[in-house]
Amino acid sequence: MACTTIIFWIFIAFLLYAYIGYGIIATTIAFVHSITKKQDTVVLEMSLPKVTLIVPAYNELDILPQKIHNTLALDYPTDLLDIIFITDGSTDDCTTLLQSFSNMLHLHQPERKGKMAAMNRAMQFVKTPIVVFSDANTLLNSIAIREMVRHYANETIGGVAGEKKVIATQQDNLVGQGEGLYWKYESAMKQLDSNLYTVVAAAGELFSIRTNLYIPLPEDTVLDDLVLAISTCKQGYTIAYEKNAYAIETPSINLYEERKRKIRIAAGAAQAVVRLGIVPSSTNWMLNFQFFSRRIIRWIISPIALPIILTSNILLVIQYRAGMLYQTILLLQLCFYTMAFVGWIMYKWNKKSMLLFVPFYFVFMNSCMLIGFIKQMLGKQKATWDKAKRVQLPKTM
Repeated sequence: MACTTIIFWIFIAFLLYAYIGYGIIATTIAFVHSITKKQDTVVLEMSLPKVTLIVPAYNELDILPQKIHNTLALDYPTDLLDIIFITDGSTDDCTTLLQSFSNMLHLHQPERKGKMAAMNRAMQFVKTPIVVFSDANTLLNSIAIREMVRHYANETIGGVAGEKKVIATQQDNLVGQGEGLYWKYESAMKQLDSNLYTVVAAAGELFSIRTNLYIPLPEDTVLDDLVLAISTCKQGYTIAYEKNAYAIETPSINLYEERKRKIRIAAGAAQAVVRLGIVPSSTNWMLNFQFFSRRIIRWIISPIALPIILTSNILLVIQYRAGMLYQTILLLQLCFYTMAFVGWIMYKWNKKSMLLFVPFYFVFMNSCMLIGFIKQMLGKQKATWDKAKRVQLPKTM
């Protein structure tokens, strides 16, 4: 019983730390720093820097006209903004469309090697001090680049992470509402990370770094945004967070498509942990603290914790006749998973209930993380993948 009890409470502690404890500790440390450390006055440069915007696009013809229009409408001087679209491996007519625009560089080769390979190839054509990456299926707010580049007046900033916003264009799209709520939580946590020290995983939909800090990554890298962010931090810089620069994205069209996407992200997280290690830096303890808290515990340990907590709790109550505390916790768990199951049934019946869908989405998200971890460990995840089908962006955006 003693061993089971220890395991139970250790994983309870991990779960509470991942969702509550880290936030409290990080907020406290950031607050103490703000009142004890002298804040340097940052004088922004009067002139805007030259920037290159890189957009990898694979068979994105449905959204590409909107993306091109959105890119050309960005509020940034055209003589300071280079634009590169790279469509390696695409088999639709996106190459024909892009060839009609002479004010941007279009790169294409027939072979498809994945997003990371495309980014590495596009970087060979960058001649500006700052590069911004944006996904083809997202639209940026007009001042996004202006808001991001102002951070580079601070020489300790190596990269800037923008915000990702998921919009549910249909009110009955529970997947969109669930994903939207999740990203509001993630955005708040990224701001907290930035206030404490650094963002440890940018959103690949909108991310920028100093060009000279870009280190080409292996072509099979799944989470380019996470590994690039850590690579930048290991060079002695930090990643700032800018909420006023954001990328708008629609949710997956259904739960099956969202499952594919989340499993891939989870597999990428496992791959990153294997390659970066539990301690990515030998000298930067704050980076290690944030990486372990926000990525290893959140992405690896927490999904594993859920079934372990439930199983050990059942053993403690049924086999070892544990007391009222354990019985109450088990009852709460059973109620939560019952709500999740009913939430799934209601979703299948196309009935809307956010009260029940939230528990289901939490279980769904963590189960995808667990499956993705196992998939990566078994070597089943490829750098290239079948992208998730998404709700179409409104034509007016």
